[in-house]
Amino acid sequence: MKKTLCFILAALMIVFLFAGCSKNSVKNKTSTTLPSTNSTTMNEKTEAENDAENINQDENNEDEPGTQDEQSATGLLKVHYINVGNGDSILIQAPSGKTMLIDGGSNSSEGIVVEYLRGQGIRKLDYIIVSHPHEENIGGIDAVIREFEVLNIYAPNIGSDTSAYEDFLLAVKEKKLKIQSIKSGTGFDMGEDVAVSALSPISTNYNNLNNYSAVIKLVYRNTSFLFTGDAEEQLQKQILSKGLDVSANVLKVSNQGGINSVTPEFLSAVAPIYAVISVGNNGSGRFPYVGTLNMLSGTGVEIYRTDVSGDIVAESDGDNITFNAEPYKFVVQTPPPSDP
Repeated sequence: MKKTLCFILAALMIVFLFAGCSKNSVKNKTSTTLPSTNSTTMNEKTEAENDAENINQDENNEDEPGTQDEQSATGLLKVHYINVGNGDSILIQAPSGKTMLIDGGSNSSEGIVVEYLRGQGIRKLDYIIVSHPHEENIGGIDAVIREFEVLNIYAPNIGSDTSAYEDFLLAVKEKKLKIQSIKSGTGFDMGEDVAVSALSPISTNYNNLNNYSAVIKLVYRNTSFLFTGDAEEQLQKQILSKGLDVSANVLKVSNQGGINSVTPEFLSAVAPIYAVISVGNNGSGRFPYVGTLNMLSGTGVEIYRTDVSGDIVAESDGDNITFNAEPYKFVVQTPPPSDP
C-alpha cells in the first residue's frame, strides 16, 4: 500500500513539474519574439517609404532644374573682367541673381564673350550697357543680343558710322528692343544691398568719342567698383568738378591703361586698392603705358592684367574682395618714363 501511495505522489509531482516548465517557456518566447517581429516590420516599412520619397525627390529635381536667379543667389557679388584683348567686356552677377554686361569686346572677340556667358550659366541679361560706340567695346554686343534674352539696353546718346555700330542697331531691331539713353544719374536695379549708377556722360558735346563713356559705379555693402569705359582727362575732370563720388576699392582702368587713361587727380579721388586693366598681348608696347603702371604701382595699388592672367574674376561678400589671380608684379621706374 505504501509503495502504491508513493508511486502516485511521485507521478503527480512529475506532472505538476512539467506543467510549470511549459508555461514559463511560452512566456519567454512571447516576450522575446514579439518586439523583435514588430521592430523588423517597422524598419522595413520605413525603408520602403524612404526609397519612394527619394525617388520622388530625384524626379522632382530633374523636372525643375531651377531658375538662373536661384542658381546665382549665393550671397556673393561677382565681377568678371573677360579677356577680350584690347577692349572691354565685364559681366556683373549680383547676389540677387540679376546680371549686367558692360560692353562686349570687339567683333573678333564676340565668340569669346558668348561662350564665356554660357559657361557662367547665363540665360538672360537684366542689363546691357554700351559704354560708348567704339568697335572694341560694342563689336560683340550684337552677338550677345541675338544669343541671350535681354531685358534692358542702355547706351550714351551718340552714334558712330562704323559697321560694328550698325550691327548693334540691327540686332536691337531684330529682337524688338529699345535703346535707353544713359547719362549722369541713371540708376539700375540689381537687387538688395547693391547700388549701381552712372556718373556720366555729363555733356553732349565732346570732340573725343572716349569722353562720351558711361562711367559706372557699383557699391555692394562695404565694397565698391568703378567702371570707366574709355574716359579720358576731359571727362575725368568734369566728373570731379561736379563733386561726384568716384571712390572705389576696384578701378577698371580706362582705355587699356593707355597714356590718357587716368590722371593723378582722378586716381587720388578714386583711391583704389586694386586696378584691373583689360588689354591684349599685341606686343606694341603702347598698352598699358608704363607711366600708367608707374602711377598705379607707385601709390600702392595692386594691378591685374587680362593679357597676363586671362579672365579676371573679383568676388565680394560685402566686406572683402578676392581675386582668382595673382597681382601683376611691376617695379616702379625712377625717374618716370617719357611719353611714347
